Amino acid sequence: METEKPTVCRGFILENDKIPHDFGERGDVASPPLFLQRLPKPKDRSFSSKLSVYPTLHGNKRAGAFRLLPLSLSLSLSLSFFCACWGTSMDIDSPNAASLFADQKCRKSCFSNILPAASLFCLALFIGSALLVSDHREKFSGWDWRRIDKSQSTKTSTCANQCRPRGSEVLPEGIVASSSDLEMRPLWDSAKGSPSSSSNLFAVAVGIKQKDLVNKMVTKFLSNDFVVMLFHYDGAVDEWKDLEWSDRVIHVSASNQTKWWFAKRFLHPDIVAEYNYIFLWDEDLGVEDFHPNKYISIIKTEGLEISQPALDPTKSEVHHQITARGRRTVVHRRTYKPGGHGKGCGSNSTAPPCTGWIEMMAPVFSRVAWRCVWYMIQNDLIHAWGLDTQLGYCAQGDRTKNVGIVDAEYIVHYNRPTLGGGNENKVWTITVIFSSRTHSHIMMLLRRKKWNQRHRQGLINMILELK
Repeated sequence: METEKPTVCRGFILENDKIPHDFGERGDVASPPLFLQRLPKPKDRSFSSKLSVYPTLHGNKRAGAFRLLPLSLSLSLSLSFFCACWGTSMDIDSPNAASLFADQKCRKSCFSNILPAASLFCLALFIGSALLVSDHREKFSGWDWRRIDKSQSTKTSTCANQCRPRGSEVLPEGIVASSSDLEMRPLWDSAKGSPSSSSNLFAVAVGIKQKDLVNKMVTKFLSNDFVVMLFHYDGAVDEWKDLEWSDRVIHVSASNQTKWWFAKRFLHPDIVAEYNYIFLWDEDLGVEDFHPNKYISIIKTEGLEISQPALDPTKSEVHHQITARGRRTVVHRRTYKPGGHGKGCGSNSTAPPCTGWIEMMAPVFSRVAWRCVWYMIQNDLIHAWGLDTQLGYCAQGDRTKNVGIVDAEYIVHYNRPTLGGGNENKVWTITVIFSSRTHSHIMMLLRRKKWNQRHRQGLINMILELK
């Protein structure tokens, strides 16, 4: 049975023919040094599991010998002069030494031979070493990269497949679309559809009872080139069709679900990866004094990854002092509140709600912050109770610097009853709201306990790894 002939590739014999075609496109490859050319080919065929490299001589041997010719001639000439002079000096101890040194001309001739020979030797050594270094540098740059373990190449290929989206390994790499957006495409004549310039997303959970406030918000955000997405928690979608912008926004409907339920299921980070900022707001907000593009300009300048517009304290129902608007600042990142036993807020406070904290009615997330927050949202989250204190983990750095309230662009919080308030029966409405909030409180306590346990276990694992 005939053995498979190895593949000759640019002066090297490769025992594996599975190297990518572009792997060798680096121009002509120089021959390796002579000491590597004399390496015997191993007889053990198990060695073929690695990418074996054996130098072939061909024309590269002649080129390498020609490069070493100047060095060989220089060294030979230098050594001949040196030996001649050394032989003359060694004859000093002979019986004829006296007559030799008696002759002044012979003495001068000896020294005249030593000095040029030494100088020529040093010059030849300098030039030869330079040629040798440059020659070997050229050779190693041309062939050393080929001496690669085949298993390492396999690991690289495996890593590349692991980095691709799961399930796409069998597809051509150029055809895989790992992200998407919320742009609507026409059903016909797609050439007329001009690419959208929207780079930010506004999403809000809405009910038909807040139609007036939602209309004002959507109109303002659309005029600032936002993509708008409405989460209908009351199932009333057709009632919005009388508004001129209804066909320009995305409608998603699910009865009695909060914006966090919608966000977890419809705002996956890969879906909203095209948007720089995600506004995830409640519906009972007034935006008469709010300008979306100015707001984005401010948070970019301030480096805020997680933020919210301040609340107008004269018209809003303010639940937390840190969210109230400051008239003398553009942005504030902490609040000051007197209190003893660690309950107050001062300049040394580093934890929420004194600093690094926003309320969940009108949060704004950068793209990278939202990717982190999305993973932190639990599937059973309702009113996001307890999530606000943990947002600092997604601030991409120091929460006291990257989380803040924007005073220059502010809104009004009317605090209207929304989710669960669609029924005319007030007793039923109050019962639903009370039950949902009670459940939210219980889930917040359970989640906090789970968080502390996981955080404690993570610290223990870290300590064990360091040991």
